[in-house]
Amino acid sequence: MYAMKATLCLSILALYMLPFTMGQGTTLAITLPDFPKLAVCIAPLRDLVLPLATKLIPLAAELYKCVDFKQETNPGYKLAVILKNTYNWSKKALLEKLSCAETLVKKVYEVAKPSLVKFEANECWKFL
Repeated sequence: MYAMKATLCLSILALYMLPFTMGQGTTLAITLPDFPKLAVCIAPLRDLVLPLATKLIPLAAELYKCVDFKQETNPGYKLAVILKNTYNWSKKALLEKLSCAETLVKKVYEVAKPSLVKFEANECWKFL
């Protein structure tokens, strides 16, 4: 807690001293974002989280079944075998079974489309 207070105090002090480090007679205008506009832009992204979270796991399971990958056995859950299986599965999904990955991307876009339309309508790309 003490470290947080000290960091806050030093940050405020740094903001106060910033104009003095810029040279004599110069001023520094710190522009704050338009918070109501920012709140309007965050709302569609917030509304996107729940539908995406509920659909993402079933869609990933559907992709896994579509790729039909036979993985190596992994006695003891060795990291190298997990990484090799992940690499081989990704390679098969993206090179041999591209239609499965394309279907997944289209379904994710259909879930995200209403929120993305609201995000674009509010011109929120400039806040990124």
